[in-house]
Amino acid sequence: MLTDAGLRVLEVAQAVRRLTGLSLWRSKILTTQVPAVILDGIPQEDATAAVAALHTAGAEAETRPNNPETAPATRQAPHQRRTRR
Repeated sequence: MLTDAGLRVLEVAQAVRRLTGLSLWRSKILTTQVPAVILDGIPQEDATAAVAALHTAGAEAETRPNNPETAPATRQAPHQRRTRR
C-alpha cells in the first residue's frame, strides 16, 4: 500500500513501474492517486522487498496482511489479472 509519494514522484513512479510492469504513464497516475494498492496477494517477503524499494525511492509505503475474504482468487500483481485481447 502506497500511502504518500513524497517529493520525488518520478522516482517513485519508476519504482512502481519496476515492481508492477505497468507503463511509466500508468505508474505515475497510480503514484499520484494515494493511498493506492500497488501489489495485492503476494508473499510477505516480496511485499517487504517492495516496501523497501518504495522507501528507497522516497515514498511512504506499508504492508497490510491479506484478508482471506477479500483476497483475489489468483496470487498475481494487479496488472497481471486482466486478460488481453
